[in-house]
Amino acid sequence: MTQKFYAIVTNLGAAKIANAAALGTKLNITRMAVGDGGGTLPTPNASQTKLVNEVRRAAINTLSIDATNASQVIAEQVIPETEGGFWIREMGLFDAEGTLIAVCNTPETYKPALQEGSGRTQTVRMLIIVNSTDAITLKIDPAVVLATRQYVDNAVVEVKGYADALMDEHLKNEDPHEQYAPKKSPVLTGTPEAPTAAKGSKTKQIATTEFVAVALADQGLPDAIPGRFLRRRYITASSSYKPDANVKAIRVRVIGGGGGGGAAGQTNSGYTAIGGGGGAGGYSERTLTVGADFQSVNVTIGAGGAPGGQSGYSGGAGGATSFGSYCSGSGGDGGAGTSATNNASYIMSGGAGGLGYGGEINAWGAPGSVAIMPPINGGISGAGGMSAISSGPGGRVGNSGGSDGVYGSGGSGGISQVVGSTQYGGRGGAGIVIIEEYS
Repeated sequence: MTQKFYAIVTNLGAAKIANAAALGTKLNITRMAVGDGGGTLPTPNASQTKLVNEVRRAAINTLSIDATNASQVIAEQVIPETEGGFWIREMGLFDAEGTLIAVCNTPETYKPALQEGSGRTQTVRMLIIVNSTDAITLKIDPAVVLATRQYVDNAVVEVKGYADALMDEHLKNEDPHEQYAPKKSPVLTGTPEAPTAAKGSKTKQIATTEFVAVALADQGLPDAIPGRFLRRRYITASSSYKPDANVKAIRVRVIGGGGGGGAAGQTNSGYTAIGGGGGAGGYSERTLTVGADFQSVNVTIGAGGAPGGQSGYSGGAGGATSFGSYCSGSGGDGGAGTSATNNASYIMSGGAGGLGYGGEINAWGAPGSVAIMPPINGGISGAGGMSAISSGPGGRVGNSGGSDGVYGSGGSGGISQVVGSTQYGGRGGAGIVIIEEYS
C-alpha cells in the first residue's frame, strides 16, 4: 500500500543541516506552522519554501530526539482552545531565520474555535529523520509555549525524583550546610557577636571585646597599647596631612628633590663633551607628639631638577620638600655640563647635595659624582647623588643621555664623544615625605 502521509526535509533544510554539521554549528528550529492545504490534501515536495496555505504559525512546544531512534527528531506544538476555525492538512518546521526546514501532510482534522460552540486544546506532532541530530539545537523558549498534560506529568516525576535524591543526600551528610560554621572548630568570618560574660567570669565562655575592654580598664590599662606601630604613609605629591584619631605620635622623614644631571653638547671628530651627576636632596627626620590640638599640616614635595640640555648645559636644582614648619630638606644642585671641547682630558663637577633642616636628624644628600674624560675616548659621565632611601643612577658611557633619579636622588650626566648629538642629563628624582604613625 502506497504511503499517503509522510514528512520530508526540504532542499533548503537539508542544505542548512549539512552546513551546520560540516562547520560544527547548530541549526535552531524555533517555530511550527499548520495549514489547510488550500482545501485538499497536499503532497510534500522537497522544493517547497512555504506551506500551500498556512493558517497558523507559533513557537514549538518541545523539540527532542526520539528515545528509540537517534536519527529522528520529534517536534510538538500545542494549539490552545482559544484558537481555531480551520482545517489542518499540512505542517512545517521553520528555523530562526524563517526558512522552511521540513514539511509534511497529515490526516485532515478540524480545529474548532470556542465561539463556534466547541473548543479543545489540540497537540500536533511532526517527526523528521536527519543524518545528524547533533547539528540541530534542541532548545525552546518556555515563556511562549504551552505544556501538554503528559509533559507536565513527566516533569513532576522528574522534579520529585531529583528532590528526593537531594534530601536523601542531605540527610546522610554530617555537615550538609558548608556555608555555615560547623559546631566543631568553627571558622567565623564577618563580625560575629556573642553574649558578653559577667564581669570577673573565669569560665570557658567566649570573651567578647566588650568583656576584654572592661577587664583592661579594671587593671588600669588603656584600650590601645601606646607606641604600637599603626601604619606608614608615603606622600609623593603636595597635599595636606591630618592624622586619624587613634594616632598619638608620628615619625616624619623628609627628602628634598634631587638635582638634574649635566648635559653633553653635540660633538664632531676629535671633540668630546660630558656632564656631572646631580646632587641628592637633603634629609630631615623628626618625631612629633599628636595631641587633640594637632592641626592639619601642609606638605610640599620638591620637584626633581630639570635635566641639563633643556636650558643650558648644567642641570637644574631640585625643589625643597617640607612638612609644614616642622622640618624640611633643600634640593640638590644640578651637575655641571659642557659643550664640545677638544681638551686632552678634563673633569666636570657633580652637583652638591641638599641639606635637612628642623629635625632631630638633619643630613646632607650625597653630591653627584664628577664626570671624567681621559686623554683618549672612553670617559664616563657623573652618577647621580644618593638620597637617604635611593641610590643615584650610575654614570653613562659611549654616546648616551643621563638616567633619571628617584625619591630625591640626582640624575646622572650625559656623555657625547667622537661624533655624537647633544645628550641630555637625567632628571632629578622628586622628593618624598614618609610618615610612620603610632598609637
